[in-house]
Amino acid sequence: MRRWLPFLVPFLVVFGAGSLYYTLTETELFQSDCTYEDVELDELGLHHRCVRVDGMAHYTAVVKQQAPATLFRPAATWYLFAFFPPYDTSSRAIRVLARSTQEPEDLVSYELMRVEGRVERVTPERVPYETEVILGEQSEYFFSDDMLLLVVDHVLPFDDGGDDAG
Repeated sequence: MRRWLPFLVPFLVVFGAGSLYYTLTETELFQSDCTYEDVELDELGLHHRCVRVDGMAHYTAVVKQQAPATLFRPAATWYLFAFFPPYDTSSRAIRVLARSTQEPEDLVSYELMRVEGRVERVTPERVPYETEVILGEQSEYFFSDDMLLLVVDHVLPFDDGGDDAG
């Protein structure tokens, strides 16, 4: 056993520190509740952490991601889709890519919605490189250079401020 001690102790320390770092930064286990701030979609940036934003989801091309269960989280299924300003159905350059656990309805191409979520940097772990190819083949979408990931926490009804009374 003494022979393995010089190998085992540093290994366990590095493994424990890495596991703790991953748990604190990447899992929802230790993330505090967000206080959502209202932001216009065009003004969205990484300096915003938790946002409430109005927009139009483009379901003409949706990428389904499945992640197996790990030590820190259960199995998950996410849906990636383009998110544009309200009433914009013609744009193809994706600046905001939404990632939601809510499956889009069949036969719906566009949906106006208010989203509460977290703004994150796009990484290959969250958005694989093949995603742009899939979206491009299905609907001629492409990623802009300053693309952001909007991780959807809640989908709320869209309110355009119109007065229906009367």
